[in-house]
Amino acid sequence: MCGAIRMVDRTGRPIAEQLVVPVAAVHDAACHRDYEALSEWMENPSGTRMAELRANDGAPLTILAQTLEGAAITDQGGLTYCHPHGAIAVFSRGTPAHQGQLTVFTLTGDNPMSAACYDASPR
Repeated sequence: MCGAIRMVDRTGRPIAEQLVVPVAAVHDAACHRDYEALSEWMENPSGTRMAELRANDGAPLTILAQTLEGAAITDQGGLTYCHPHGAIAVFSRGTPAHQGQLTVFTLTGDNPMSAACYDASPR
């Protein structure tokens, strides 16, 4: 069962609606195991990436949803979500012509965005 996404970032500031929309859509898709809807909000929904999300009976989707229920780190590029166990989800801010998207999701902290998670809240 999924919880709710937070409408404020780690500093307590409201998250811009242009960023809430894709986060809410990805969270909803992950909660409902709706791979088609999820792929619409991913920057690179390649077959390999979707296969990783389908692994272990969709368990990575549960982790994705849980990750998005935490407080985001807001920066110029968008939002970074950090799961306490190392998963990271990054959303691009988007432009007036293109909605923001899920640009990175990894189950482990070994990616370039992990520094943001450690700097903001050491584990």
